[in-house]
Amino acid sequence: MKQSNRILSLVILFLMPLLAVAQDEKPKRLVAEELWKELPDLDVILSDSVPPDTSMVILSDLQIPRSFLRTRTNELLYADNLNRFFGQMTNRKNKSVRVVQIGDSHVRGHVLPVAVRRKLESAWGGEAMVNAPINYHTSALAQETGINGFVFHAMGKNGATLSYYMDEGVQREIARLNPDLLIVSLGTNESHAPFDAASYKVQLDRFTARMKELCPNITFLLTTPPGSYRRRMPNRVGGVVASCQRSYGASNGIAVWNLYEIVGGDVRACMNWRGARMMARDGVHYTHEAYNLQGNLLGEAILKAYNNWAMNNRK
Repeated sequence: MKQSNRILSLVILFLMPLLAVAQDEKPKRLVAEELWKELPDLDVILSDSVPPDTSMVILSDLQIPRSFLRTRTNELLYADNLNRFFGQMTNRKNKSVRVVQIGDSHVRGHVLPVAVRRKLESAWGGEAMVNAPINYHTSALAQETGINGFVFHAMGKNGATLSYYMDEGVQREIARLNPDLLIVSLGTNESHAPFDAASYKVQLDRFTARMKELCPNITFLLTTPPGSYRRRMPNRVGGVVASCQRSYGASNGIAVWNLYEIVGGDVRACMNWRGARMMARDGVHYTHEAYNLQGNLLGEAILKAYNNWAMNNRK
């Protein structure tokens, strides 16, 4: 009996420290702040429990196909120029924030902009938009629910260059969508015609100036063409256009997503797309899979920039 009591006492002495630790241990409930500390290598975003000006989002590990050579990091250039827009986004529960993407046939096909929209609304919410089906035969302009939040519209025109969007009527149509961020996705058709960088920059000056008159709080994001073939050879003018767009952004305080360089630039961009069987037979357009990838990459690049901004503005 004495031996049994002695054993029991030893067991209790052994368990007491463990019980004390268990009582002091916090419940295993991760909030955004704890998640950031425990997973420092993750891109974190979004939690409604976090104050809007410190909210961050979790990004998926989106990969460019391994067969692509000479790729670069998928990120925005001059991303600080989106800071005002990011500030507006944190207040979207009080006032809707609208993103409008305009472009050529790459946007008109709707696959690319829908992928951008889905990527962004996965982080910023989609309650401000009706979840209506979008395909080539429908509009890509969102139907708003009347609830404040993130709104994404897209409008593209087959064969469009920037000249198409210089039309006053088209500009007013864009302005009626009240864009806080205007994503300008052009350049492919410019690269299939005689291209003069100086004239193009003048045109960009006039376009951005007029849109600022119509929408005083607008922010711009330029995206470059992905690459194309001409007479069965990689169209090097695409690189000239991309370089011009990048230069313009750097000189005028506009963020740029240089897809052309991200997927390989002059040396590999076109060959990467074609080698992965993601380019259409015409050497200009892309497969559904490719447009979906491009849209997700653009959305991810925007959210990466948002994360960086949110980190620097956390309280």
